[in-house]
Amino acid sequence: MPATEPTDRRRALTVAILVAFGAALLVFQLLDLGWSPLQAWDESRLAVNAFEMMQTGARFVTTYDYRPDLWNTKPPLVINLMAWSMQLLGPTAFALRLPSALAACATVAVVLFAVRRTTGSLGCGLAAATLLAAGPIFHGYHGGQTGDYDAVLTLFTTAYGFILFDLIERDRPARALALTAGLLVGLAILTKGIAGVIPGVGIAVYALVFAFQTLPRKLIDYAIVGAIAGIIGGVFYWLRGGANDGYLAAVALNELGGRFGSSIEQHQGGRWVYLRELAIYLPGRLWPALVALPLLSAGPSRRLAIFSLCQVAGVLVVYSSAATKIGWYIIPAIPFLATLIALAGLGLIHGASRFPPRVSTGIKFALALIVVGCALFSIRHRYIKQFIPPTPPRAFDMLIAAANERKLLPLVVVDTGFHNDAGFAGYAPTLRFYALAAAQRKVTVTQAVDFDALGAAQAFGSCDPAVRARVPNYGQVVWSGSGCVLAERRAVPSGVDG
Repeated sequence: MPATEPTDRRRALTVAILVAFGAALLVFQLLDLGWSPLQAWDESRLAVNAFEMMQTGARFVTTYDYRPDLWNTKPPLVINLMAWSMQLLGPTAFALRLPSALAACATVAVVLFAVRRTTGSLGCGLAAATLLAAGPIFHGYHGGQTGDYDAVLTLFTTAYGFILFDLIERDRPARALALTAGLLVGLAILTKGIAGVIPGVGIAVYALVFAFQTLPRKLIDYAIVGAIAGIIGGVFYWLRGGANDGYLAAVALNELGGRFGSSIEQHQGGRWVYLRELAIYLPGRLWPALVALPLLSAGPSRRLAIFSLCQVAGVLVVYSSAATKIGWYIIPAIPFLATLIALAGLGLIHGASRFPPRVSTGIKFALALIVVGCALFSIRHRYIKQFIPPTPPRAFDMLIAAANERKLLPLVVVDTGFHNDAGFAGYAPTLRFYALAAAQRKVTVTQAVDFDALGAAQAFGSCDPAVRARVPNYGQVVWSGSGCVLAERRAVPSGVDG
């Protein structure tokens, strides 16, 4: 009995550490999901898709202005998650962003579990998980902090990546691994189309180059993965194409030819743009540590490092070869980059084992301080909001709330909208979402693209930098804040329009 006490004590300590880590992760990721109004690109468009889906109940076809959306051609899984979240919590920024935030937390948990399981080191698993959670490109804008596709996509690609690594490495893998991996690849396809299979490039390279000798006896497993994923994705596209609304042609143009053959909406960059992107933020900022990877002992840890390197390189090569270059495309590579950095730290510990215990202990302590420092840096980065989105969000929610408080309803919002490649006139998806949400509360909010369209409106306002300075020419300003102006209409405009 006494022999079991140290084991029980270690197990209890491990559980306590994991519970504390999980609680801290949830607080970090969920605390400030309402940090700003919805982003103009692409969050607000997906919010409109989700709101209309919630209202119509049509879960298969995404719409904008209640017509099939052929500009955003991604499958509807994430839109469904957002719609369900809004049904439970109401049409708020928090509800829309909750699926992304929970997916980010789940991805961190997958990395922690997989790295610990492969290396046998809880410290290495915690380091990889912390470095991943600390990465602004992972947890922030267009990642876990906004209502976009990429956090959910990264959960599925990370999970199937580690499962396929397990399948490749086992001598006699359970058939359940292939079944689960196929399901996850299919879900990744339903999340973001072809982007769901791009991380598979690195997996294929690893299987062909570093595990070629096991390939023949695992062909059935690989066939099962491909068949299940193909059936899931194929059935969706077959059924969706049956609507005969041009969806499949739009998918081919947008995902297969458009983004790779030419730059979409001026998203350009050089060949090394993604490497620079990784080097700016954590965990990529720690890239010099990768030189310690050869110090890893031969075995599962070293093979996981090679696998992770293939994953990161595969994503970088594919997206760097495309004409359209957008920073968040490489988010699926971040979990494996964090794994690489953590494994490099484990390599340093392995190398230090040849030195006196005092040296080894000092290196472990220094590595722990680095990981903690990364976590603190990330908290500082997140809560002082150093990142400014390319297009600052417009605070229509605050404008509508100010009008409602002053009984200035119905409200007309003057907004010229954004230029877009889809040909939408006066495209203002953020305003549309907040107007739809207001309509659910029996509050009428409409858009006017210029002051000539105000008609008989008595209350109007604007958050558009191009026009809000002209609001006083048409009414008495009664409120201003967060870049918006609210006014009551004068009987006769004063001054000229210019």
